[in-house]
Amino acid sequence: MDRFHSYYLGSIGREPTYKPFTLNPGTEMTPELLRSLVNRFAIEKVMRYDVLASPWERDFEIFSRPQREPWKPDNRLAANFARNITKTFEGYYIGVPVLVSHDEPVRNKWLADYFARVDQADIDADISEGCSKYGNAFELLYSDESGDPCSTYVDARSAFVVYDNTVKHLPMFGVTISLDEEGVSNGEWFDEYGVTRYREEVDGIVFGDAEPHNFGGIPLIEYVQDSAREGLYESAMSLIDAFNRCISEKANDVEYFADAYMLVTGAQLPEDFKEDLRKLKVINIWGSGDGSGLGVSFLQKPNADSTQENLLNRLETLLYKTSMVPDITDASFYTASGEALEKRLMPMDNMAKTKDRKFVASVRRRLKLLASYPTSPLDDDDWVQTRVVMRRNEPKNIAAEASTASSLSGIVSQRTQLGLLSFVDNPESEIERINDEKANSATISTDGYETARSTRRDATMYEITSILGKRKRGEITYNNAVRMLEKIGVDEETARSYLDDKDTE
Repeated sequence: MDRFHSYYLGSIGREPTYKPFTLNPGTEMTPELLRSLVNRFAIEKVMRYDVLASPWERDFEIFSRPQREPWKPDNRLAANFARNITKTFEGYYIGVPVLVSHDEPVRNKWLADYFARVDQADIDADISEGCSKYGNAFELLYSDESGDPCSTYVDARSAFVVYDNTVKHLPMFGVTISLDEEGVSNGEWFDEYGVTRYREEVDGIVFGDAEPHNFGGIPLIEYVQDSAREGLYESAMSLIDAFNRCISEKANDVEYFADAYMLVTGAQLPEDFKEDLRKLKVINIWGSGDGSGLGVSFLQKPNADSTQENLLNRLETLLYKTSMVPDITDASFYTASGEALEKRLMPMDNMAKTKDRKFVASVRRRLKLLASYPTSPLDDDDWVQTRVVMRRNEPKNIAAEASTASSLSGIVSQRTQLGLLSFVDNPESEIERINDEKANSATISTDGYETARSTRRDATMYEITSILGKRKRGEITYNNAVRMLEKIGVDEETARSYLDDKDTE
């Protein structure tokens, strides 16, 4: 008899496999090997994914329980903790899109245009959510009709990557699986050079012609939640089922109390009360029938309300503790101080930091593949130099951020300063806008005459124009005008040149 040691042994009758498929380096893909991998994937992986997808798709264990007799309460209530926990974490983790930037303007613009064209922020959100649901997810790079690189999210139930069994653990093959209208399995498999379509027929899998994909590597990229490839709410699945059973039984008890049987003792009722005991809900015990000891009352089940409430509260607390995601709907969450809030978010933040390292590594693999694409301006090493920043969607103190950034002026670079501001999405683009504003203000003119750069730094156009205007109208002398211009930062030579031009005019 199998020893019960996980949720899956009781639900699918076997323990799932979390580790990815591996092969010896240099192994060639054949129809026989691919069929073996696809069959293993269906048994070792997809069965677990289907169990994890059940609560997400509102298919809870409580709904599959045997029905009770029609006269008994049979409430089936389900609290979707799986979706609630995942949405809370994902909103915190990737509610603010991943920031990818490059110091070189041309490359940075190409990356920004690419992410906007393929709606990369939405793809990243789907990938991250898929990791939280199943423990891993995939991104597929491909060429569109115009020959431009694109990407899309691929569900973990329809793709897998095969790695070599060396310490490098390099990807060897990528495989996607789908079913056509006839229910026949087909898809594509990728190596570092090309993509080959396949179709499963009666005699086995048949390969089509291979076509180059031009990405210089396996274009199917795996993202993982953590090294264990375990889903966000996976360890809490049994607690979710227990909570749903408990709250359903509590609803049954409430219905029992509202529909209690009446007990009449000491007097015999007419025979017609026995016609439908369950409908009339009357029990008659008359004893001697002489009317002595007459009594009327309701039969009540023992009240276990406090026990049920304690269990529900304990299960709910364990659900959030086990998943390490706080209950942000709790009233005390919104009244907590900044320091207290940070402590409450610390378990989730620690989990997010672990996911960051895995997510950033996969994003860099995406950039490496894009750098190999023929139309990309990225060089082979640009994927290393490109910054990938994960940002949290949490309450921000803008005043504190601005104060901190301002205090670092002259200590760190302008890019680092701007990077501290949560409302600045792209520091490089912000620096470009700042430089453009400075360039536009370089041609400040006074009555048609351009000022010098030294004047721009230390004086305003209004002050210079005012002084020159007073001199032109004869309200001040030439020397007084020179001294006034010097006081606002204009050097004597520049001041005299402005005044001489005005006097000549």
